[in-house]
Amino acid sequence: MNRNLFFLIFFFFKNAFAVDYVIGSGSEFKMTTNKGESADLSIYITDSSFTKLGVEYFFSAGGSFLKTEVWQQFHLGLGGSRLTLDDGYILSDDMKRPEIMNKEFIASKSDGVNVEDFFYSKSSDIEKFKIGEEKIEVPAGTLLTTHYKKANNGQIVDFWVSDKAGAIGLVKLISSGRTANQNYRIELMSLLKNVKAKINPTEAVPLTEKGKFFLRPRSK
Repeated sequence: MNRNLFFLIFFFFKNAFAVDYVIGSGSEFKMTTNKGESADLSIYITDSSFTKLGVEYFFSAGGSFLKTEVWQQFHLGLGGSRLTLDDGYILSDDMKRPEIMNKEFIASKSDGVNVEDFFYSKSSDIEKFKIGEEKIEVPAGTLLTTHYKKANNGQIVDFWVSDKAGAIGLVKLISSGRTANQNYRIELMSLLKNVKAKINPTEAVPLTEKGKFFLRPRSK
């Protein structure tokens, strides 16, 4: 699995200021690349208040001999008119402590789709990307969803969301375009609850070369 895929994060916020996000709730997905590589992806809530939302991502991918496990946790500010990505942390299965992501990595832009492309604080922000209502089948079952399509820098992302898909809301996502390492599919496997966060920000240390290795873009 190309490590660059690990850090293409997607989180759907519809009326984020009004939703009561339950800590420990989330979704489990299967991520598959166009090359047939696959990874398990879990996204769940770690913090929830009127001004802050914490989200943790867990990626597990295996090659011929080695299995890689990576966690990333992000804190989002909800106090303004738009969501803000305030801080982030990274932890791999061979790190002793989580590491603090430098601002350069949090704010870095890829040559395709970026996390900010999926920050919507109110319904009107996303309605212009709506394709229509569709019933689709994923491993988690058959769900009535709303289909959206968004493009950026030659990369097209189709994503399907549903109120029945728990705190995360995402049911399916397909990314395709000229950026080879951003061409993949994500499908909902199951909903999660009572998930305990792996990363404790109070234990985090400054970013090391090992952390930077995971965060740097990989070759296409």
